[in-house]
Amino acid sequence: MPETVRRTLAAVPATRGTPVILLEPVTVRAPLPEGFMDIEDLIEQEEKDPAVNQSIAAGSKAIADQYYADSPRRLVFYRLRNGWSQKELASRLRTSQSYIARLEAGEIDPQVSTLNRLATVLNVSAPTVLEAVTAGAKSP
Repeated sequence: MPETVRRTLAAVPATRGTPVILLEPVTVRAPLPEGFMDIEDLIEQEEKDPAVNQSIAAGSKAIADQYYADSPRRLVFYRLRNGWSQKELASRLRTSQSYIARLEAGEIDPQVSTLNRLATVLNVSAPTVLEAVTAGAKSP
């Protein structure tokens, strides 16, 4: 293991004399091969073209209708029905894309204020948002 990833701590009484190794995550973005573009950068670039953005929105709506229209409807249905990416919903909600991803995956329980903001942004009722979030929630 490289030293930049590993840091050994001196034994302390709480560890009863056992050395402890603390692993710290290291994020290194791998370089792309020449002539390639990061998918997120490509999407962001393409969404600037109104015609492409309209096509992406239409595709999102079609996906909502074909794959997510079942009952109970999950949060992803309401996002796609508006033709929005997670990034777009996050922007409208003033949060991060990763928060929206975790919310849609049922990994977090949102606060009531977040549910109300989601209802407003998605133009649905608060009980509808609560049902959608609950439908996507992971079982304990």
